[in-house]
This record gives sequence, C-alpha cells and structure tokens, in this order.
Amino acid sequence: MIISDQANVEQPPFDTHPAVCVSIIDIGTQKREYKGAVQMKRRVRLGFQLPDCLRTTGENAGTPFLMTEFYTASLSDKATLCALLESWRGRKFTEEEKKGFNLKNLLGVPCMLQVIEGNNGKAHIGGITKMYRGVPTPQMVGGTQYFSLDEFDKAVFESLTDGIKAMIQASPEYQAIDDLDKAF
Repeated sequence: MIISDQANVEQPPFDTHPAVCVSIIDIGTQKREYKGAVQMKRRVRLGFQLPDCLRTTGENAGTPFLMTEFYTASLSDKATLCALLESWRGRKFTEEEKKGFNLKNLLGVPCMLQVIEGNNGKAHIGGITKMYRGVPTPQMVGGTQYFSLDEFDKAVFESLTDGIKAMIQASPEYQAIDDLDKAF
C-alpha cells in the first residue's frame, strides 16, 4: 500500500461554474482565532451545488459536486459574507437591508461560483456573482437544506452530519435551547 499526504477526495475543476445555493446551516456563535486574537462570532455554512459538474469516481459518481464554506454571519462592510452577497446580488446592501437580511431567501437561487485552489490544494470558493447572461439557469438535483438556531427544527438538526452537529452543540445558542428543553 502506498500512502501520501494527498486527500483521496475528488474535487471539482478549478473554474467558474453555474451553481445553486442548496444549503444554509446556522452553526451558532463559534470561537475563532484571527491574527492571534480570539473572538466569538456567529457563523453560517453556505452550500452550493454544481449541477453541471458531476463526480466521476467512487460511490458518488454521477452526482453533482457540493461546495461549502463557513462565513461570519455579518453584513458589516468588512465582512467576507457581505462582499460575497453584494457580488452575487450585483449591488450593495442599503442601510435598511443591512438591518435584517434573511439568508433563507438564498435557497434555490442560482449564481456563478468561482472554484479556486486554496492554500491547502483543496477546492475553495473564490467568489460568487450573478448568473452570466446567456448561461442557462442550472437545475438543482434534489432539495434544499435550511437550519437556523433561531427557528430550531430538531428533525433538520438530526439530519446534519455528526461534525456539523458537534459544532452547533458547542454554541451558546444551542446550549440555551438544550437548557430550555431540559427545564421541561
């Protein structure tokens, strides 16, 4: 047996692909370290299906790639998520919109997703834009997935992967829900 430091996971081509937002998962407030400072930030994971870009190997051969990325749930001018959403929308958020934008509205919305090679050699979301003119709207395969700690749905929570559930369970928002459940 020959082993290496390369993950044995098929990745989508580094390119710009038609995509659809199929997953929004609120993972709650998470401890993050940035430039040596530890901060607590509310995080969300967005998932994009690449319906026209299919896997070719393994048990998932023939299924579309799914790209996911974690973001700080913020519309501040410095937030990566804000810049990404503005690029996707093709316009800046108004001050009124910044007071409350429902991420759930993104489910099923098509976009052009730039897949780039990250520092670790793995596929990474480099950018999102509106659909290009003349590019057919991608048709997603399957349904969408939405989970919010503000609208806790136990059935959806149980359908998440163990790793995502563990992240959510570590959040103070989940702890408050769990404490409330234990009180009854």
